Amino acid sequence: MVRPTLARAQANKRSRRSLGGNKHGKSNSGHGRGQGRVGGVGRTITEQLLKQGKAVRAMVRNEDEPAQALRDMGAEVMIGDLLDLDSMHRVIAGCETMYFGMSVSDAYLAATVNAAAVAKHHGVKAFINMSQMTVSQMSITATTPSPQHKLHWLAEQILLCDVRATDQRAPG
Repeated sequence: MVRPTLARAQANKRSRRSLGGNKHGKSNSGHGRGQGRVGGVGRTITEQLLKQGKAVRAMVRNEDEPAQALRDMGAEVMIGDLLDLDSMHRVIAGCETMYFGMSVSDAYLAATVNAAAVAKHHGVKAFINMSQMTVSQMSITATTPSPQHKLHWLAEQILLCDVRATDQRAPG
């Protein structure tokens, strides 16, 4: 059985993106939910993986022309939302590799944690994150006034963290 590569994990209500699709399409109604569109990088990755004969799964928010274009390229297309854990489980289950790139937004931290936690749960071997230059210029002591950039930086710290936490919950 060939395990698919999840080509895109991207969500942003402003840029209309999610785990698949392309940059064309209607805007979200402002609900702050992940949406299905892949921009230039995600589309290029999808095309390259398919040309290499890899199985590619892409998540889109809506069944539309961009979703059909992905199918026409040969990708497995699934409807989902980065902020909905049930749909993330459906999309990520069975994938070995996951590409995550998301524009800065107020939903970035939650979407990143959801994607990373579900990927870990399903044994994804490689979680590939697309960062942004602004975030790479930040540190624990030097940040930016932008709350969205801070969320992006925090999310990347979670992805880079190699700390084994202990959870002590009260009985009952």
